[in-house]
Parts: sequence; structure tokens; C-alpha cells
Amino acid sequence: MKSKALSTVELLIVIAIFLTLMSAVTSQMLGLFFTNELEIAGQEMHHTLRRANSLAVNQVHDSAWGVQFDEINQSYTLFSGTGYETRTTSRDQVFYLPDTISYSAVVLNGSATGVVFNQGTGRTSQYGTITLVGSDEVKVIMGVSILGGSTLQ
Repeated sequence: MKSKALSTVELLIVIAIFLTLMSAVTSQMLGLFFTNELEIAGQEMHHTLRRANSLAVNQVHDSAWGVQFDEINQSYTLFSGTGYETRTTSRDQVFYLPDTISYSAVVLNGSATGVVFNQGTGRTSQYGTITLVGSDEVKVIMGVSILGGSTLQ
């Protein structure tokens, strides 16, 4: 008479199939996590650029405002002033990129490492692009126009 229980071989086959499916699902979930983290970091940086522009247009603290990109420390700083070196440091707000994200390129007019939006008009002479890259080589590109607008791609 045949037993209705699973044999050891059948049980091992079921476990192997289960583990294979779990590894595929886990790798897909990690990929989505890293892509989501990159999108959030890009949105936060884009928001900071738009905020600097808005603060400059509205002449908050009677000042120009800007964002400085630090590729070494993987951070960026919202600052008040006509330049990063001459800024009012008490108003600095520093933001750090997550460990899985880094700058791929900061390409701004005049080889600048930051963008300053002019007081009142919000225009800038440091237009160009900032590219972030995730650990899975997916990229997010932000553009800054001469009129002070910014885009996120």
C-alpha cells in the first residue's frame, strides 16, 4: 500500500522551488527599494532648488539664496547670500544623500559647484544639470534654467 505522505526527495524539491522563488522576489524588491530611494532623493533636491528660488524671488531676509553641491561629502546645502563663501552660515540647511546614492555629475555654467538665485528675480547664471546615480546605476537628472526654473527627469 502506498503512503500518502511526502517523501524526503519530494520535500527537498518543494523547498528548492520555494527558495528559488523567494530569491527572485527579494532581488526584485531590493531593486524597487533602491529605485524608490533615488526618486525620493531627486525629489528632495528638486524641492530644495525650488525653495531657494522662491526664497530669492520673495527676498526673504533681503537676500539671494542658493544651493551648494558637495560631491566629496555627498551633501547639498541651502544657503542665504550671494555666494557660498560669503553666505550667512546661521541660515544653512545641509542635506545628505543616502548611502546608496551619489553624484554622477554636477555640470553648471562657469564650472560652478552651486546655484545662486538672484534676489527679486530668481534668475541664475549657474544653469546646467545635476545628475544623481543609485547603486543599480539608475540615474535622476535635474536641470536648472537661466530663468531660475528647475526640472526633474
